[in-house]
Amino acid sequence: MEQILINEFGINPKEVVKINGYDNLNYLIKTSSVNYILKTYDDLSLIDLIVAETKALLFLNNELYPKPISFLNGEKVRIIEINGTSKICRVLSYLDGKFLGEINPTKESIKSFGKSLARLNKTLFNWTDVHIKSRELEWDMQQYRISKSYLNEISSKKAQKIIHYYMNQYEENVVPYFNVLRKSIIHNDANNWNILFKGNNVSGIIDFGDISYSHLINELAIAISYTCFNKEKPLEWALVLLESYNKILSLELKEVEVLYYSVAMRLSMSISISNHYQKLYSDNKYISISQKSAIDLLWKWIKINPIEAENKFKSVLGMKIEKTKSIKEMIKGRKNF
Repeated sequence: MEQILINEFGINPKEVVKINGYDNLNYLIKTSSVNYILKTYDDLSLIDLIVAETKALLFLNNELYPKPISFLNGEKVRIIEINGTSKICRVLSYLDGKFLGEINPTKESIKSFGKSLARLNKTLFNWTDVHIKSRELEWDMQQYRISKSYLNEISSKKAQKIIHYYMNQYEENVVPYFNVLRKSIIHNDANNWNILFKGNNVSGIIDFGDISYSHLINELAIAISYTCFNKEKPLEWALVLLESYNKILSLELKEVEVLYYSVAMRLSMSISISNHYQKLYSDNKYISISQKSAIDLLWKWIKINPIEAENKFKSVLGMKIEKTKSIKEMIKGRKNF
């Protein structure tokens, strides 16, 4: 690996450390002056998507995001031979900071998270790429039926029941509005191991591997899901993130109305997909790193009245609250939880 870095990038490593990855291999490259991240991929069919992701980072061109590092020949992504096997290879700048999952977040740090994520979405809103737009990724909430097909693999019948309930509610309360919800290319994975902090300020947003063309509100739903991990009053933290995000990128009424069930869908998908792949790759502990927190939060989320949540979302954004739903609609299907 050291010789490849020297020959292909002109980087002289002092140390190469393998680090966690979901579906590819990542290495921390330490030199005498700066650090880098080397990423390799076995699936050569991903080349167009990796190139597209790299183009997105070049377009963003901001210190908060990884910067693609050129090979000596000027390319940013190449297929090269490593230990006799062809792999997609690229190097990115290393961003320093502590992960959201490592810190004890404050309301100020979550405000920074919301604003930083909104700036990312605002920058990418009018940017496009044909390969990303045509991507069908199981982690994209539009493709939720894939994770629904994994439900029977979950050993806990109790977990199966609540996920099945929320997926049905998503189909009833969100899917009918797919055509009116704004779409954009989004990061699609603002989780607690992809957001870096220095003090109360976001210092980096990394891992654009799940970048997708999806509903804009999904970005916020994902971020809320991870922000609310291990919180006794998750709705309070959701409101902080929501309000700060909206100050940079204003949300539309229908986006706010589907947010409660979109958060629940992300949690449900996370549990279902990670459970599925943990059984396939039991030695990769990173796959299930957030599973317990997601399950715990889903049980807290079911205790939050969806109409109450929607009204609080609207209130913090200064939107008009319409009293059009009955008490029966508020509690429909929830008496068994």
